[in-house]
Amino acid sequence: MKDKLHTNLGNIIYIYDVLKKYSDVDHILSVKDIIKYVKEEFDEEIEDRTVRRNIRVLMEKLDIDIETFKENRQGYYLRTKDFEFSEIKMMIDLLHYSKFMEEAFSVEIVEKLKGLLSIYEQETINETEKIAVYSKNIKTINKEVLNNIEVLSNSIKSKTEVEFEYYKYDINKKLKLETTKRVSPYAILCENEFYYLIAYNEKFKELSYFRLDRIKNIKSTEIPNVKTNQSIKDFVQSSVYMFGGERQTIELKCDMLILDAVIEKFGTNIEIQKMDEKYFKVTLNVCPKGLKMWIMQYLSYVEILEPILMKEGLKNNLKEILKKY
Repeated sequence: MKDKLHTNLGNIIYIYDVLKKYSDVDHILSVKDIIKYVKEEFDEEIEDRTVRRNIRVLMEKLDIDIETFKENRQGYYLRTKDFEFSEIKMMIDLLHYSKFMEEAFSVEIVEKLKGLLSIYEQETINETEKIAVYSKNIKTINKEVLNNIEVLSNSIKSKTEVEFEYYKYDINKKLKLETTKRVSPYAILCENEFYYLIAYNEKFKELSYFRLDRIKNIKSTEIPNVKTNQSIKDFVQSSVYMFGGERQTIELKCDMLILDAVIEKFGTNIEIQKMDEKYFKVTLNVCPKGLKMWIMQYLSYVEILEPILMKEGLKNNLKEILKKY
């Protein structure tokens, strides 16, 4: 008959914490190691049998994946963790590079993520952080972004409007109040390294984008959302550089050199036709204002075929630009 497993809640937590913090495939712990770390970390004395019994509980009752002495003839280590090292590293890098989050909050969350790793993996992260070039100089100075996400998420769930102040930078590089808004929130989107609110703007009778790092003093209301017939999905897919507006069917002649850039920007659900070995035609159904900005990056490689009015408008814009140079 199998021995009945008895547990002490404190001991099992101590042992599990030691395995998470100090063990991996390259750092296998003996029973004596585990006893030593429990004493160092929690100032508790435990016995050999306590370690073995609680490891059995972790494996058999809580389904924790631990490799044992019977398998490797060395000791114990946590074989599977909630997150792999590469997953934590990716999240840490995203936080460091993110522009939408204030620096202090990024650091705070990074330290929490490091706590999910063993001390040896933490050392690796710390070493890579010394040489990584993160975009700290362009992070937002708005500390309210995380609160904005929470308030908006709750308001989207309850289908109620929100009120907030909307800020933009002035010439002194300070956020300055531009306007106050009351809108109907429908979705939160992460694009171009920033978080955006997609909301129905009653003033313009359409969906609009608002940067979360420009929003301050947000408040939820009990006013029901204004219903919109616009599809959120269609609105996002038709937007270029976060410019919404009425869609147009636009045909472009593009150099094969920017085929990757076109697909990466507009996705795979677009119509592409090969014209010859050098050019292809792409048909887009998007907002023209944002598309014009994208075309300006690739003027030597893109020609507007249709609509002609858009082509003429861009030509006039270029003439005005040339006057400045």
